[in-house]
Amino acid sequence: MYNIEELKKAIEEYIQFYNEIRFLAKLKGSTPI
Repeated sequence: MYNIEELKKAIEEYIQFYNEIRFLAKLKGSTPI
């Protein structure tokens, strides 16, 4: 059973990580994931 706060934090970190990957992909000129 997850703590709601821990779950929110994990989701926010995942979204931030995903956005960074998409941003780097745009800089390289490749298609976003």
